Amino acid sequence: MALHKHAVQLASDDSVDSILKHTLDAVEFALGFDHADFTMVEDGWLRTKTYRGIKLDYPDMKLNGPGVIVKAANLKKTLRVSDTRKEKAYFKAKAGLLSQLAVPILTNNETAGVISVESTRLNAFTMDDAELLETLSNHVASAIVRMRREEDLQRYVSLHQATLESTGDGVLVVDKNGTVVTFNRLFIEMWHIPNRLLSAKNHTELLEFVLDQLEYPEQFRAKVEKLYSNPEEKSFDVFTFRDGRAFERYSQPQRLGDEIIGRVWSFRDVTEGRRAEARLRLSEERYHSLFDRMLDGIYLSTHEGRFIDVNSAFVAMFRYSSKQEMLEIPDIKKELYFSPEERGSHVLDTGKEEVEVYRMRRKDGSEIWVEDHGRYVHDEDGNVILHEGILRDVTERKQMEEAVHRRAEELDSLQKTLLEITARHELPALLNRIVERAAELLGAPAGGLYLCDLNRQEVRCVVAYNTKINTVGRVLKYGEGAAGVVAQTGKPLVIDDYREWKDRAAVFEQDQPFGAVLSAPLIWQDQVLGVIHLLRYDTKRFTQEDLELLTLFANHASIAIENGRFSENLERMVAERTAKLTEIQNQLLRAERLAAIGETAAMVGHDLRNPLQAISTATYVLRKNIPNASERAREMFQAIENSVEYSDRIVEDLLEYAQDLSLDLTQTNPKSLVRDALLQLKVPENVGISDLTSDAPMITVDVGKIRRIIINLVENAFDAMPKGGKLEISDNMSGNNLEIKFKDTGIGIPEDIMQRLWKPLITTKPKGIGLGLAICKSITEAHGGSISVESKAGVGATFTLKLPIEPGREGVKNT
Repeated sequence: MALHKHAVQLASDDSVDSILKHTLDAVEFALGFDHADFTMVEDGWLRTKTYRGIKLDYPDMKLNGPGVIVKAANLKKTLRVSDTRKEKAYFKAKAGLLSQLAVPILTNNETAGVISVESTRLNAFTMDDAELLETLSNHVASAIVRMRREEDLQRYVSLHQATLESTGDGVLVVDKNGTVVTFNRLFIEMWHIPNRLLSAKNHTELLEFVLDQLEYPEQFRAKVEKLYSNPEEKSFDVFTFRDGRAFERYSQPQRLGDEIIGRVWSFRDVTEGRRAEARLRLSEERYHSLFDRMLDGIYLSTHEGRFIDVNSAFVAMFRYSSKQEMLEIPDIKKELYFSPEERGSHVLDTGKEEVEVYRMRRKDGSEIWVEDHGRYVHDEDGNVILHEGILRDVTERKQMEEAVHRRAEELDSLQKTLLEITARHELPALLNRIVERAAELLGAPAGGLYLCDLNRQEVRCVVAYNTKINTVGRVLKYGEGAAGVVAQTGKPLVIDDYREWKDRAAVFEQDQPFGAVLSAPLIWQDQVLGVIHLLRYDTKRFTQEDLELLTLFANHASIAIENGRFSENLERMVAERTAKLTEIQNQLLRAERLAAIGETAAMVGHDLRNPLQAISTATYVLRKNIPNASERAREMFQAIENSVEYSDRIVEDLLEYAQDLSLDLTQTNPKSLVRDALLQLKVPENVGISDLTSDAPMITVDVGKIRRIIINLVENAFDAMPKGGKLEISDNMSGNNLEIKFKDTGIGIPEDIMQRLWKPLITTKPKGIGLGLAICKSITEAHGGSISVESKAGVGATFTLKLPIEPGREGVKNT
């Protein structure tokens, strides 16, 4: 509470005396002391600014002289003296002070002053006291920095443009009416201000342009409006751009004498600092991050049938509106299963994880097939306390398996039929068998086979099957009736209701009219030999799948009619159909492979999250409790932290590769994309980078995902130049596409690796699992672009990233 009150108080202090007074108040309240003083560094001296408690005759001290305070200032670290009589550096006094605690005030890693407390008791100050005083020192340092910034801003306003250009911050000055007075070039570069706004100097339009670039524009707008409604108020906050950059914003009123005439805005790039904070939060929240970002559904539930916790993927899988809605389900077995009996048949209390595949019900009543990796959790007495597990949606895989099985049966039946009909030598029997089998395959109650007389332009029915009307001998002209149209065009035909054809051609006169009609031509050497004509009495329609099957059947039958045997062409057609089946099977295998990767990610995340968190926490505690660790120990701590971070990146790669890509599109330019990516990298000392990209044209992409591609390609270039080299990054237009090239002088890529470079789980590096380039390819193709490489071993490599300028415009084909 004292620390918080101190921080709040210092945020509003406007003088050094005020800061010193409130700091000593906080020290006295939190620690207690017999003597305390506050010294500041000035021109190589430590000069006492104020003191409290026992009065001492300390003179000003040289920074190269004796004294614990001087030593703390020079070492830039806290000194805790348990017995001043044994401390050579202690500045002798006659007040009987036996212990001392001195903490430096550091601003920009330089000592600005020292807070010192002393006591007449031995060993009066603990490590906790030192940490508390260090926190107070940080508050004072922040207040000093803030006051110095205020003084700087005041000088900027008074000196106007010349002075503004010399600062390291972006500065904007407006009058009390909101009209822009002046700004420096760094402000223009930070916000990418276009020329039309530079000349107009319209603050309202400028503000709208700024808001469009921010991640949370409405929050920024509200703070600006609040400041203009409170002219006296100062403001300091941090905000982020949509492209990931972060800035500190400081605003204060501009005065002329006692009158407020405007406001000064100062912006400082703190992107790297924010990224460091983000990495720390990621380390501390790894468990929750993995839980919520899993692509598969994760659940915890009671034995009685209520959810304890679920992740976002689980909520989306069952189409509920929120996690809370699922947690309020009173009985899982009644809500998520088609019958309560199904629930008990799938989860077995074996004491270990079980994998089951079964169907469940979404909120909207639709069916979903899931693969459940679940288990019971018991207490020490063996009683079930909860269920936990991971659910994967395998509905599509289940449907593909059924489709493959169904097609396999159809092909097998078709091949047997063709073998039967081609074994016959008499044409009438052959034709009858063709029509009979076609009707049986497609469930049509009536059918006929019409042969075409190409000389007389007639279509004559030679076989009728299972129909109340004897159509044998019926003659149609080309273009008359469905069979006549197919004979004329040589193309298959589907009619949902044959009665609608009355105005085009004759329909059979009968008591029960036909419903759907399906016709396919028999073609041999580009000529129509005949037509298979199938009809239904019911209202059930023929499907596109039926049409494809009958067309294939007609192709096979035409060969059988012409040759009377199983020809090589027929074998080729069957082989083509078999190849299509093989492709479906390959698609299933690829789907299963992706599912396997997703499962691996889920299991790795599940199994590693607790030990990784434990390792990270233990390392932090060891660092904290061994402040004076040896250099070797610090290296070991760093190695542990690097290994934990590397393990986490492996899980992240698996998750990203397995998930469905969704794009958050914004406008940017090549220069901004490459610059922001390079800011996140540590460039080796022996590698030179030439960034030749331009700030035009504007391109619409998912900035975060394209930045990921650039980082990956640049890091690969670093790895390819272990002895140093050069990396050149350039861009150019190619039609409606932007090309960004990455050309290195590294060791190149061997020919055998080039052939499988973009496949997942392929790598030549000693570390990593080979998903980097596969992820890059997936992201690029999701944008409608392509990525390619040219390389020669020992010479270097050039990667080309090609992206369409705008979504929806014709872009490149995948390379």
